[in-house]
Amino acid sequence: MVRRRATNTNLYVPHWVALLNMVETDKTWAAQVDLSEPILVVPLPDGIGDLVIDGWHRLLKAYIEKKEYLRAHLLSYQEAREICIEGDYRKRRPKTNVLELKGPEQ
Repeated sequence: MVRRRATNTNLYVPHWVALLNMVETDKTWAAQVDLSEPILVVPLPDGIGDLVIDGWHRLLKAYIEKKEYLRAHLLSYQEAREICIEGDYRKRRPKTNVLELKGPEQ
């Protein structure tokens, strides 16, 4: 389990809205989510950007409610790998590892 708390940051909602078409979300579920719960973001390899790994329904709700920013935790490479290895701790869906996360080249 990730023991250290990730870096706190703000996620700019309009920047991520286009990606909502690439993930499966449910507006009914999104209406029930708690926007005070931060989104989890991981850095992509080679510094090409970041990826939301948890919080797409919160992002959808924020977009519907015209929120400009959401709280987010930017995880380190190691924290992201630990989460991918453990799978979904809420057990709502099967464990998957859709992204091979790699740390900085040594």
